[in-house]
Formats: sequence, C-alpha cells, structure tokens
Amino acid sequence: MPSPPPKDNEVVCLSCGWVNSPHKNYCVACGAPITAHAVNDAFDTIKTSGWTYRKVQEAPRSLIVVLGVWFLFLPLAICCGVLLLQFLGELLRGRWPANAMEQLIFFVLYPLVVGVGAYVSTTIIRRTTQGYLQERARRAKQDHAPDDDDDDDSDDGGSFDADDFDDNSEDS
Repeated sequence: MPSPPPKDNEVVCLSCGWVNSPHKNYCVACGAPITAHAVNDAFDTIKTSGWTYRKVQEAPRSLIVVLGVWFLFLPLAICCGVLLLQFLGELLRGRWPANAMEQLIFFVLYPLVVGVGAYVSTTIIRRTTQGYLQERARRAKQDHAPDDDDDDDSDDGGSFDADDFDDNSEDS
C-alpha cells in the first residue's frame, strides 16, 4: 500500500518510503530509524544497530557488506572460541575456584557470556553469508532465465511455449 503524500513536519522513511508523524523516531511500517533521536540513549542505539544487522542479513546486495560483517564479527567469534577452550582446559586441569562467588562466575556466568558471544557472532556471519549467496544465486538464475516476452510464432524445431498447449486453440 503506498504511503500518502507528506504533510508539514512529517518524516518520510528512507528505507520504505512511509510517511510518519513528526514525533516518531522509528518508521511505523518497517522499524527503520528515521530521526537523529533514534540513537539518543543506549537502548535506542542497540535497537537501531539491531535493525541494521537484521536488514543486512535479509539479503545483502554487495560483497563489501558481507566482508564488513566478517571483519566485525570474526574476531569476536575467534576470541569466544579461544576463551571456551581455555575454560575447558581449566576444567580438565581440575583448577576450581575457592569461594562461592568465584564458582558462580567460573561455572555459570563465564561460559554463558562466552557461549552467547560465540553463538551470536557465528550466527550473524552465517546468516549474512547465506543471504548473500542466495541473493547471488537468485540473480544469476534471473539473468540466465529465457525471455518470456518473445511472442513470435516461429517454429524453432524443438521448443514449446504456452501457446502450443492452449486448449482453446483451433488446430485443423
């Protein structure tokens, strides 16, 4: 559904073109940040960053975006993997923390935070790369698809089109 033309003080979303009221910081149609106030505090910054990463994961259009995501998240994935291996090494060596607070941190918080970091970073890398490859395959398939707008009735000797199978055509 197209958006109505903007009135005074209304803000047009640059992502989808929807006209939003002037007091909105995010587009009501697609959730994109539309004003500078969308990143005023920490929660709004996280929401804006999350929207950006989701948008990139859907169907990245260029290789530079995929490389940028790899550049941003691969170091985090590697660090989390190394920290998880370090944690497992400490467990195998039998080094246990002395008091209850250190045990809580060592056995619960440390693996939880490191595991979530590893999961999130590798998931973002995987989804972005997968979206790029699917978009690239879709474009290649679209580029190599035969043109369906050739309406000439020439017989090329072996190919058929929809007119050859039309039940309403009268053959004599």
